[in-house]
Amino acid sequence: MSWSDIRGHAVQREMFRRAIRRGRLAHAYLFTGPEGIGKRQFALRLAQSLLCQRASEEAVEFCGECHACKMLAAGTHPDLLLVGRPEGKKELTLEVFVGERERRGREGLCYELYLRPVASDRRIAIIDDTDLMNEESANALLKTLEEPPEKSVLILLSENPNALLPTIRSRCQLVRFFPLSRSDVAELLLEQDVVESREEAERIAALSGGSLAMAARLRDPRYRELFESLHRHLASEESRPLEAAAQINEQLDRLGGDAGQKRRNAHWVVAACVEFYRGALRWLLVQREAGGDSSVEVRIDAAGPERAEVPETVRAFAARFDPGSDDDLDWLIDFLERTMQAEDHLDRNVSVSFCVETLFADLARISRKSPSAV
Repeated sequence: MSWSDIRGHAVQREMFRRAIRRGRLAHAYLFTGPEGIGKRQFALRLAQSLLCQRASEEAVEFCGECHACKMLAAGTHPDLLLVGRPEGKKELTLEVFVGERERRGREGLCYELYLRPVASDRRIAIIDDTDLMNEESANALLKTLEEPPEKSVLILLSENPNALLPTIRSRCQLVRFFPLSRSDVAELLLEQDVVESREEAERIAALSGGSLAMAARLRDPRYRELFESLHRHLASEESRPLEAAAQINEQLDRLGGDAGQKRRNAHWVVAACVEFYRGALRWLLVQREAGGDSSVEVRIDAAGPERAEVPETVRAFAARFDPGSDDDLDWLIDFLERTMQAEDHLDRNVSVSFCVETLFADLARISRKSPSAV
């Protein structure tokens, strides 16, 4: 395990370097961002950097050779506490924080954090699945956040911070993590032997939304079929919102998984919609700069070696708009803004099926209001 394994989060690491140099390491952090982008791996490396006995803490680095690093690599360091949703449970339960009923208050994370460090000068807790805390477990954690033990650092991991109590969010320093670049996803797929060729890695990375977890799932043909259905409906000139929503919801149901997984899949679908309209907008803007010459090559990404050509479905949709028309440009932006609203609705725990139904209904309404009758 090393920092070189972490992709795309150099800004966050530098933020911790500055905080430590200034003596401003907070007692609690909330790491937020989509699944599969490296939040937990970053938290583990940060913990090792803070517990390493040789490397300078200010460098946010670790040696990998000292006794502390070897214990961390073996998963046996007594001052690193890792908790998450218990196997077979749907929630992050109260017992995780305060112990079983017969030993309540004498075990669990909140109790262990108040014990003196064993092998270092601090205790660090990484709490996964915080979106899944029930009311009791959230209140137990809140009490610890309100009166944190000295020399302790708590790191909460969340895909949807809106699911947390506002009082918990307010007592943590927010650290946002963002989707990985396509090139980083492709390289990680190859390094971890998830795919057999670079061509497959790049194809899957282009659909992954910057999530390594989603990239791994995309080897399942059901995900690729869902993506193709989605693009087909978005590109169609005949808006059939009921049919589109029914098909997308049916395909989401066929993917299976618990409620959290279904919501993550829906987030991926909405992110694919956003990227579809962003691609169309970029295509339109480049055509405008080229004076409407449709032979000009347009790519999805603005620059860099990972650029990908605009899919044919996006080109077909964008061809409905006049590059020289400001009204048409505003019209296309309406599509994009509505899909971005759907991301917010999912974050606020709106029903997945209802979110999909209202999204396609609103996209059909926007489609009918063509300002230039193209």
